[in-house]
Amino acid sequence: MDSEQLEKSNIDNLTHLWALMGANKYEISAGNFMYVSAHWPNRVWLDWGYYPKSKDIETMLSKIERGTQNIVIPAWHKTDTLLICALYKNGYTILFEQTAMALALRGKIAYAKNDLELKEVTTDEYAVIWTDIASQSFRYDIHAPTIQKIIGAQKLKLILAFLNTIAVGTGLLFENSGVVGIHMVGVAPAYRRQGIARKIMHNLINICHKSDSAYVTLQASAMAESLYKQLGFEKQFTVTNFRRAV
Repeated sequence: MDSEQLEKSNIDNLTHLWALMGANKYEISAGNFMYVSAHWPNRVWLDWGYYPKSKDIETMLSKIERGTQNIVIPAWHKTDTLLICALYKNGYTILFEQTAMALALRGKIAYAKNDLELKEVTTDEYAVIWTDIASQSFRYDIHAPTIQKIIGAQKLKLILAFLNTIAVGTGLLFENSGVVGIHMVGVAPAYRRQGIARKIMHNLINICHKSDSAYVTLQASAMAESLYKQLGFEKQFTVTNFRRAV
């Protein structure tokens, strides 16, 4: 897989996860589509490699209710000039940025066992605990029924991290588009600054070694990027996320 293919796989993995969580699909020009989350994670997105024309963008924005404040629209590349300009023109501003990153598993030695125990979420009860910890960690409300819906999905693992029988962190692994995507790595506020995020990542990467994929991908927040660099992840590109200004 070359660098361009890996970049595409990173975003395809993410958007296939969003679609699995529930989304409506609209054709906005011949063979080109937009996708709208039915609920959380509240995303509207376009396929990787589709650079919409001005008319396409007008159609896209017209399908988003003007009163909806929580919809987030990602731009995968700074070169999405028309889309970015149209978003600014229609009252959208940058909500946050992420760094798309990738790690080659080949030649990567598994990490030593640590004191965390990772358990896969297989019940609605665990899904509620997962949702509560992730919501606290990321400081926004996650839709519990969405998480419950994806339990048992093919090639997807919802993970709870336990420390001395106490659930302290979350993660999600999704093997799709030729890579394993790591998503939603969070730590309960009361257990931060104890190296738990690093331990979760060590354990998740060890699980990824058992997959058929040669690469792990993720989208890092500014706060987490330095940790992922230390773990060997390399930067690919920036994802800029827009939301309509209040």
